[in-house]
Amino acid sequence: MSTPTFALVPSAYKLSQIYSPIPNNGNGDFTFIRTTVGTRFNKDGLIETIDINTPRLDYANEGCPELLMERASTNLVKYSEDFSQWSNQNTTDTPNAIISPTGNVDATKLESTTTSNNYISFNIDDVILTSTEYTASVFVKKGTSSIARLDIFSTLDSLIQGRVIFNFDTETISSIIGSASFKKYKNGWYRLSVTFTTNNTLGTVYYKIFQSSGVASEYIYIWGTQVEDKSKETSYIPSLLGTTTTRSIDRVNDLTTIDVSSDDWTLFINADYTDLNFSFGCISINDGDDDNNLRIMNIESSEEVRVTNRVGGTGVNNYNIFYGTWGYKLKIGIVSTSNGIDIYVNGQLASSQTSGRIDMSGMTNIGLTDGSGDNFLGRLKDFRYYDTNLSSSELIKLTK
Repeated sequence: MSTPTFALVPSAYKLSQIYSPIPNNGNGDFTFIRTTVGTRFNKDGLIETIDINTPRLDYANEGCPELLMERASTNLVKYSEDFSQWSNQNTTDTPNAIISPTGNVDATKLESTTTSNNYISFNIDDVILTSTEYTASVFVKKGTSSIARLDIFSTLDSLIQGRVIFNFDTETISSIIGSASFKKYKNGWYRLSVTFTTNNTLGTVYYKIFQSSGVASEYIYIWGTQVEDKSKETSYIPSLLGTTTTRSIDRVNDLTTIDVSSDDWTLFINADYTDLNFSFGCISINDGDDDNNLRIMNIESSEEVRVTNRVGGTGVNNYNIFYGTWGYKLKIGIVSTSNGIDIYVNGQLASSQTSGRIDMSGMTNIGLTDGSGDNFLGRLKDFRYYDTNLSSSELIKLTK
C-alpha cells in the first residue's frame, strides 16, 4: 500500500498542539484550542483532568488512544462529588470511603437506614428548564446492595422526569423513564445515564440517587454526578465549588501546509461517533471556506454521517451512512474516480457517486473542520490523505 502524504494517528501532543507522524517535519501538526480544563480516561483506565488548551487522548475504549473532540457542555449539578451538600432521606453518606474512578480515595458510601425510600438528593430546579431535553448521569459501584437507582423528580404532581434502575449482578437496567444506558469501567465502577425531556411545568426538581435493595444497612458507592442539556452524556465535568461548571468546545485549526490539489487522491478516517452530541462537525479537504470542499460530516439529529462534495455552496455526490446500518464505529475511505468518487465503509464498497470528477485544483486546506469552523465531533483514531488512488482491494483492507 502507498505511503500517505499525511497521517494523524493520535499518540503525541503538547500544550496547544497535536503531532502527526506523517509528515515528520511538523507540517502535519495541528494547533489545538480548548479554553477550559477537560477530563479523559488515561491509559490506566482512570479519569484525570487535562489542562486548558491540551488535547485529550482518551483510553475509555481501551487499546490505542483516541482524540476526543466534544462540544461545550455544562454540569448543572453544583456539588458533583461533595455529598455533604446533599440531603439524606433514610440514608447516611460517608465521604472518602473507597477509591473513585480517579484513583483517589474520594468516593462516597451511601447506606440505607430503613427498608424503603432510601436516597440522597440535590435541588436542581434553579437550573432546569421546562420542555427541555437533559441527560443525567452518575458513577456507581456495588457495595452490599445489588441495586442502584437514579431519578430526576419534580414535586409538581410528584412526577418522575427521568429514571433508571441498575442491577450490578446482572448488569441490566430497568424501570426506565426516558432512555437509559450504562457503561462499565475498571475497578467495578459503572456510569448510569438517563435522557429525558422535562414537562412544561415542573415545580421543585431533585436529582435523587437511591440505594434500592429494600434492606436496611445495605450500601452502594457513588461519585461524579452530572446533568447536561444534551441528548447523551459527555465526558465527566467536575463541579466542585457550588456553581455550575462548563467545559468549552475542543477545536483545531486546519492545515494549509499539505498539498491537497492532486486530481488523484484518497481520504481515510477511522472514527467513533457513539457518544456524539449535537450536529454537526466535519472532516474535510477545502479551499479555506465551506463553499467548496469534500467533507465527512456527522448529523446527530438524523443519526447519520454524510459524505458530500460541496461546490459553490451546493452539495453534490451526497451519500448518507446511517448508523442503523453501519453502527457508530466507522472506517470510511473515499477515492477519486474519473467521473466522481467511490466510498468504502467498514470493509465494503458502499457507493459510487458519478456526478463528475472533483476539481481539486483550488483546494488548500485539510483538517477537522468544514473550512469555516464546524469541528469534527467524536473520537478520532486515524486520519489519512494519499495523493494517489488506492485500489479497491487496498480500500477494502484499510476500512475493514
